Amino acid sequence: MGTPALTGAMNVPVFIDISLEERAEELRAYFKSLGAEISEERSEKGLEDDLHKIIGVCDASFKEATESEVEGIMNGIVSMLALCSGDKSESLILSFCEKLSKAPTTELAWSASRCCGPCSSPWRPPAQ
Repeated sequence: MGTPALTGAMNVPVFIDISLEERAEELRAYFKSLGAEISEERSEKGLEDDLHKIIGVCDASFKEATESEVEGIMNGIVSMLALCSGDKSESLILSFCEKLSKAPTTELAWSASRCCGPCSSPWRPPAQ
C-alpha cells in the first residue's frame, strides 16, 4: 500500500516517513509560498515553537487552497500534534482548534474540522 500524496504546491502527505522537523520545514515552506509571514527555517527553540508558528499562519490556506487541500494540510498539522508530547501540546491543540473555528466559509470550516474526526469536533454543518 502506497503513501497518500496531496496535489498542488504542498508536498507533505499526512502519513509519511520523515521526521517531525522535516514536516515542519515543508509546512513552513508551503505557508511561506502562500504569502504567510513565516520563516522557512526551523525554530532554534524546537518543534513546539515550529508548531506554534505553523498554527499561527495555517489560516493562509483558507484563502488560497481548495477544500480538499485545506483538509490535507490540516491533517498534516494534526498528525504532528498527535506526535508532539511537550509541555505546550495542550495549548497548541487549543490554538489550532481556534484557527479551525475561524474558517471564512461553512464549506471550509467543514473541510478543516474533518481532520479532527467526526466525533472529536462539536461543529456540524447547518441543516439544509
